[in-house]
Amino acid sequence: MQRRTRLLVAITILLAFVIPSTKALEKVKMNVNPNSDMALYAQSLLRLALNQQHTYQLETIYNDTPVQRDIDMVRFNELDIVWHPTNRRLEKQLLAIRVPIAKGLMGYQSVIVKKQRLPEFSIVNQRRLLETLSFGVPRNTGDKQIYLSAGLTGVYSSNEQTLIHMLEGERFDYLPTDTHKAHKLVLDNPKLNLVVVPDLVVSFIKPIYFFVNQNDVQLAMLLAERLEHMVNDGTLDDLLLQQSFAAYTINKLSNDKMVAIELTNPVLPEKTPVADSRYWYQFEADEQSEETLLSSL
Repeated sequence: MQRRTRLLVAITILLAFVIPSTKALEKVKMNVNPNSDMALYAQSLLRLALNQQHTYQLETIYNDTPVQRDIDMVRFNELDIVWHPTNRRLEKQLLAIRVPIAKGLMGYQSVIVKKQRLPEFSIVNQRRLLETLSFGVPRNTGDKQIYLSAGLTGVYSSNEQTLIHMLEGERFDYLPTDTHKAHKLVLDNPKLNLVVVPDLVVSFIKPIYFFVNQNDVQLAMLLAERLEHMVNDGTLDDLLLQQSFAAYTINKLSNDKMVAIELTNPVLPEKTPVADSRYWYQFEADEQSEETLLSSL
């Protein structure tokens, strides 16, 4: 009996060294807007990053809520992570993982106008028109500050769906929005007689980061390490280029006649890694045009 007991103890000790720990993974809670292509991409990227380690596991909830609510929930530990275009105020509230997950592609905006006014937006007049005409923009977007700091005049509303009706009613002259969204807005509203200016984008530096609570340093360090690795081995590029919004944007901006009017982002934090070309999608510039700047910088 004693020999059997000793044998069982020995087997138990041996198994303790052989069998790995089954400690539960810590949940990383994230809200995803199911209607946002960018949000779904961020979810896929985050899951891929977390799957390569054995500490955290992604837990997703799906709510179409204002992004400011998600930011506040991260601040008060009701969510663990949020993605958002960076700005100075946000980097004081939350801890930024400074790897631009969209490689600057969200910093290109196409311009929607009424179809009968399209001839006004010829290449010769584009910059002058943007300076003299009024634009429409959602009230709570960070892009508003970029346009205003350039001396442009804006008209505001709660969302882009309202704004395109205001544009059709001539409450303002043009609506700039993300390139992939601009074409969809026009196609989804054929009765409004709107069109996207085919050879024009407005360009500014707009890095999108993951943000976590200021106290969640361990998660921030792990994500920074994993995302850097994914940038270096091409995994981030591969996933990004599989996304319809990225492929569409790159395709539209690859037009040889495309002109990009560059604006300065006045809320861009000083620590933004603008000099690191790994983080930005690079377009070839047209050397014959002083205004063509199809680069994320």
